[in-house]
Amino acid sequence: MLSVRGVTRSVLDAVLARVPGSERISVGVSNGLQAHILSGRPADLERVVTALEAAAARSAKARKDRRRGGAVLAPVTEFLTTSVPFHTPLLASAVDDVAAWAAACDLDEKLARDLATAVLIDPVDWPGLVTGALKTGSAAPVRTVLDLGPGNVLVRLTEGVVAGTGTTVVPAGTAKAIDDLDRAGAAPQPSVDRSRFAPRITRLPDGRLTLDTAFTRLTGRSAVLLAGMTPTTVDPAIVAAAANAGYWAELAGGGQTTPAVLAENLEGLEEALEPGRTAAFNAMFMDRYLWNLHLGTQRLLSKARAGGAPIDGITISAGIPELDEATALLERLHAEGFPYIAFKPGTVDQIRQVLAIARAVPDSPVIIQIEDGHAGGHHSWEDLDTMLLATYDAIRAVNNAVLVVGGGIGTPARAADYLTGRWAEAYGTAAAPVDGVMIGTAAMTCLEAKTNDDVKQLLVDTPGIPEDSGIEGGWVASGESIGGMTSGLSHLRADLYEIDNSSARASRLIQELAGDETAMAARRQEMIDALAKTAKPYFGDVEEMTYLQWATRYAELCVAPHDGRSATRADWADEGWYDRFIDLLHRIEARLSQADHGEIPTLFADYDAVIDSDAALAALAERYPSAASTLVEPVDAAWFVDLCRKHPKPVPFVPVVDADILRWWGTDSLWQSQDPRYTADQVRIIPGPVAVAGITTINEPVGELLGRFETAAVDALRDAGTGEQEAAGRLGA
Repeated sequence: MLSVRGVTRSVLDAVLARVPGSERISVGVSNGLQAHILSGRPADLERVVTALEAAAARSAKARKDRRRGGAVLAPVTEFLTTSVPFHTPLLASAVDDVAAWAAACDLDEKLARDLATAVLIDPVDWPGLVTGALKTGSAAPVRTVLDLGPGNVLVRLTEGVVAGTGTTVVPAGTAKAIDDLDRAGAAPQPSVDRSRFAPRITRLPDGRLTLDTAFTRLTGRSAVLLAGMTPTTVDPAIVAAAANAGYWAELAGGGQTTPAVLAENLEGLEEALEPGRTAAFNAMFMDRYLWNLHLGTQRLLSKARAGGAPIDGITISAGIPELDEATALLERLHAEGFPYIAFKPGTVDQIRQVLAIARAVPDSPVIIQIEDGHAGGHHSWEDLDTMLLATYDAIRAVNNAVLVVGGGIGTPARAADYLTGRWAEAYGTAAAPVDGVMIGTAAMTCLEAKTNDDVKQLLVDTPGIPEDSGIEGGWVASGESIGGMTSGLSHLRADLYEIDNSSARASRLIQELAGDETAMAARRQEMIDALAKTAKPYFGDVEEMTYLQWATRYAELCVAPHDGRSATRADWADEGWYDRFIDLLHRIEARLSQADHGEIPTLFADYDAVIDSDAALAALAERYPSAASTLVEPVDAAWFVDLCRKHPKPVPFVPVVDADILRWWGTDSLWQSQDPRYTADQVRIIPGPVAVAGITTINEPVGELLGRFETAAVDALRDAGTGEQEAAGRLGA
């Protein structure tokens, strides 16, 4: 007999199907979701061990190669010291022998046959037996299981089966266990009762049915959240619209790149929010520039809050602070007027980090936003269900922890599965409800999203991986495409989900060639042609341009089309772009001026002289006719590359094809999907591969979209017989 742990029954069956002679092997005992005992001939079982080891190696390689996410298959096998296999049809003849012996001894032949069949042939499904025993048919559930042994083996197995039900397993199978029960104050601990965390249905005074969870009770907002995501929630309009409708909505810190941008968006948020409404802010911990800008050394967000900015929640994403730093940060943020603090772990270890933080501040609620690798944009290869199965009961044991989940939740039905806890039942365990769900990709096509209409339509038209399809577990392998989605690399060389358009194809080529100077030189024109199909084309070979062509090309790429009118500041996406333009014009004046000493007179004394780029270029051509015929000097071409590095917001083009091309092209490559000068094929679009399959509408108000998700959960609860309770109101409703 062979013990196999760490493998689900479905995976085990798939492995057995590939083993020669598997018809002689049976799963004799199932002790748990990932604990089984095989019965068969030793040689056959040896082949199973080999097959499991090979499957584990394939699984590890697929994860290492970024082809498949989720837990890596890690089977643990052990041969049991038994003289013969039990619970296998191989012993059918032995049952006949037992029956014959019973008859010869004048014993109950039927009873002997039944007992022998149970021991020698019939498989044992221990979880099924325990679960069946707990179903008494009465209204009162069984809350105690007395285990009489022998030994403590079945205690551990039974505890695994009843986890989450609130049932207590009382060990009484050894002398020590009985003695322990006889001690004063002895009280075996029950398992976590997950039903305590089930959402309730509340009826508001206006007749609306809503969910009541730990998250709604803490924040006064719906259990459906609008997650922070760049570029969609960088703009305050969609955030305000969701908040006004009673939802937690996060302003994405990833796009608040300068003090001016942050101030403008906070002002726009305040103007759009109804009186008394507030929003949250998603801050990126590992991006030290942005973290210092928002909440670190400069603390612009803290100062804005002190000045009355309508931000009352902070989500700390892209990394988890160390324990001491985190507790000090929580204390400071609370003091600065941010009552709701969330951390966004993406691995089991990070979840445990956040739980340690929560335990260290028992009087402060801590929101845990678990997001897995099915989310759009930058993604891990972690699976939400796997993380929850490993940590759910530990999370629920921390009283001040509030559980929110996201990643790949693209339909109301899937959201309802998590809110009601039904998702866990597929794994043979008790329902495990969460307190809130995060919606991201589905909101990219909402009415208030600044996403271009053709991009919204492409999102609707992208098949993605439907959540019930089972295709590759919802994963898209690195560099490959499924359902119009691909997984590429960002400029940080981090995995990134995106729609497989010309932008994504250019990205793949860049990834293939970046760092290989020989290959880059040989395929330089191929790369330039690929870039030309994107929103960030190659600027051109500056040394082959005249000075006028150089300045004209810059203006063409940096100034929005203005249909013959004079360009204004609004036509420049960032002040850094026209600051570079004035530097460029000054450089050209210095090169073409006849003056050989002293200060060179300029046509462009201030920004007002260059904002209208057409007028500035005409003035340059008139004052310096040679600009139209003089080629750019190599020293000026080299200087231009340095100019393009100036300012936080990068230029909207690739200035040079060199070893740093991945950063030149990939940095600041998301806002273009909201700029009508670009087509959907040119821009980087970063939905999740599973959630995008659920997008069916364009320009639905975000409040209505999120409302559909909450209604689905309410309907699921009503269908399951959950009653309603009256509520005087909900703070954010």
